[in-house]
Amino acid sequence: MNNVRKALTVLVAGAALAVVPLTPSMASAAPTDPEIASGCDFALVSIKARNLRHDGATDFVFVKLDRTFFPAGGDGIPFKLGDKRPASDFGNPTMGFGPAGLNVALVTDDFPINHAIAGTIPCAAATNEVTTFSDGDATYDMVYDVTT
Repeated sequence: MNNVRKALTVLVAGAALAVVPLTPSMASAAPTDPEIASGCDFALVSIKARNLRHDGATDFVFVKLDRTFFPAGGDGIPFKLGDKRPASDFGNPTMGFGPAGLNVALVTDDFPINHAIAGTIPCAAATNEVTTFSDGDATYDMVYDVTT
């Protein structure tokens, strides 16, 4: 029984030391991972429908940045041919990302399976940059800014 108490005392003392906060002089320096140290910020400006997925009808479109959909709430933004929508219609999408680039997709709200047209935005300064998303049918121009 005495050995059990000693073992429990050692375990409790070790656990107590594990939760003692480190002072700044005791903390180790932050890693200098280039993926963390350098990065970019994406901001959507607008999207224009040049050709619809549903010809003669309406496409309902989301913007997907990495794994986050814009607008939030489950309803895509309606587009007729030639419509141009400002970023505010999508909730002003912004996202930080690293030097590997930002995975971006325009997603049409199709039942039962959504349709994504994907691309990558490079981590390089840009103002009012235009990238075309096309799957050979649906074609959309995305205007965006990237700051470094």
